[in-house]
Amino acid sequence: MELSECEFYPNAKSMKLGEMGFLEFRFDDDSKQFQYYLDYSARIKVFDVTDASQGDIKIRLYQPENNFSVEKVYGFKANVYNLVNGKVEKQKVEKKELFSKRINDYWIELSVAIPNIQAGTIFEYSYKKLSDFTYNLTDWIFQDDIPVAKSSFTYTIPEYFKYQQNFLGNTYNVESESSKFEETFNYSVANNLGNGQFGVGVQRGSITSQSTKTTVQMSNIMPLEDEPYSVNRSDIPSRIEFQLVSTSYPNQPTEVVAGNYDKFNAELLSRTDLGSVMKKGGFLPKELDLEIQSLGNENRIAFLYKHIQKSIKWDGFKGYLSSEVGKITYNNGEGSVSDINLTLIALLRNYDIEASPVIFSTRGNGTIHPVYPSYDEFDYVIAAIELPNQLILLDASSSLPLGILPLKCRNGKGWLVHHNRGRMIDLKSKSIYSVSSTNKCQISDEKVSIEANKTFKDYASLSRSKQDSISMVESFKKEISNSDFSVLNVSLLDYAVGESTSYDYSLEAEMADEIYFQPILDGTVLENPFKREKRTSIIDFPYNQSYRVVTQVNYPKDYKVELPESTRFNLPDKKGSFSYSVSQTDGVITVISNLKVSAKEFGINEYPALRQFYQLVADKNQELIVFTK
Repeated sequence: MELSECEFYPNAKSMKLGEMGFLEFRFDDDSKQFQYYLDYSARIKVFDVTDASQGDIKIRLYQPENNFSVEKVYGFKANVYNLVNGKVEKQKVEKKELFSKRINDYWIELSVAIPNIQAGTIFEYSYKKLSDFTYNLTDWIFQDDIPVAKSSFTYTIPEYFKYQQNFLGNTYNVESESSKFEETFNYSVANNLGNGQFGVGVQRGSITSQSTKTTVQMSNIMPLEDEPYSVNRSDIPSRIEFQLVSTSYPNQPTEVVAGNYDKFNAELLSRTDLGSVMKKGGFLPKELDLEIQSLGNENRIAFLYKHIQKSIKWDGFKGYLSSEVGKITYNNGEGSVSDINLTLIALLRNYDIEASPVIFSTRGNGTIHPVYPSYDEFDYVIAAIELPNQLILLDASSSLPLGILPLKCRNGKGWLVHHNRGRMIDLKSKSIYSVSSTNKCQISDEKVSIEANKTFKDYASLSRSKQDSISMVESFKKEISNSDFSVLNVSLLDYAVGESTSYDYSLEAEMADEIYFQPILDGTVLENPFKREKRTSIIDFPYNQSYRVVTQVNYPKDYKVELPESTRFNLPDKKGSFSYSVSQTDGVITVISNLKVSAKEFGINEYPALRQFYQLVADKNQELIVFTK
């Protein structure tokens, strides 16, 4: 109770003093199948009452709808300890305070709010879980949002089950110990009298297994922290995951259990909420149908895409399965992502355009497993149209132009569902963020006039608005708040054309004899986004990046000039490049800054080079031209 801070992370507002888990298998006589049993406990210390939300406990149960298999929690216990007048007071949390709710088609969440949390509170909780889902054992996550002093997980696997065990996420030192021992499982069956008849009484028996018991443990685990360009938080924590590969029960042949994408693809095509609904595209009015029939393929695709965008409003829900595709969703005038995009696919197919669903996990929801698919990993569907040498991806639930996906969709790979060409596709292909800036500067004895023009292309232009233009100018005004703007004009052009901003400002008289001028004002990297010396997660850019700034400075010939040096440097493996060139001719200086990042992902081992590259870019872009009269 006297502990006042976390020794290895002193700034922590709370810490997990310890957590333990024990997993083993049991044989259930009623269902005649193995189950796994988990005994979990944790103890948390709160240093700062502003972090009382650590007492909001959530326990997830895997419970797909319309599934007879069961996963349940029982034996929940929780206690709260506070120091009152030098004595420890214990408060018991009642089990009835557990609240249950379904959060999606696959998961149920149990929650409880630990009461009376104060600065210095310690609370603990424990529960037991019994699950029929032996093909997907619970993950053990060592790392949390708060530092963890010790996390220990012991699991016992009978010889009948072969699991692929993967240590994933952030890397920490793991203490691991395994041993084998003989384990006995008892069972009973009703007496069989033949001809399908069973008599009174049961026949009892047992089987033995050379089981493997493993304990993995980590200590002094740093908390998860937000890092720039790290979007899939669920992929980051240090953890161990299990995937059942095969079973080999006594006197039975080995059965391969692990799914694969070919099998998964066939299952999806046979589903009534995905495969079969793609045939429900004949729902448009006759007069509209005749108009569409008269169009060529390219115009037909564009027309149908815009028509669905205009006719069906997105209701804010995601998903990749739907039973309301076609006429139902069209007449409703609104629907989920799956309602809208599966309706689009059905409509395109109805007009002889080869369209297929692409299912995936959105940014922030994690990435899909590259080998073993699981229904609960996916949360989104879009349409794919296959043309000769081209694959067009469409999301009609968005307001974006044809062939441009929302940023949330650019998350690794997705699975294209097709009867004979099902495959992984790259959701980030052919995506670029491009900003091009030109600055025309005129220096005189009275003032420096700058006319700036920016062009935002591709993904850089999608979220631009007039307010962004105004905000950019206001931000620039703050940076040079000692100057006096005499002209300020703001205008915003259409999508993919760009944004033009013009302004000038006057210099104070005493500054006129010596002017320090930064030619690269904005429109590129001026500050290194990667502050930390070490990185614990991959760097995930959603697109390639291009920033080009050209600044032309006209100045009086009676000024002497000190110029920055030209330079050029690259990232390893041609993943990025930067050039900075300076030229001077007859009273005109031209400075060109050109930054390109051509890779979308960088591993942890590449972080030091990437961080150094961005620092060099930022430093160079902030260099000054010195004018002396």
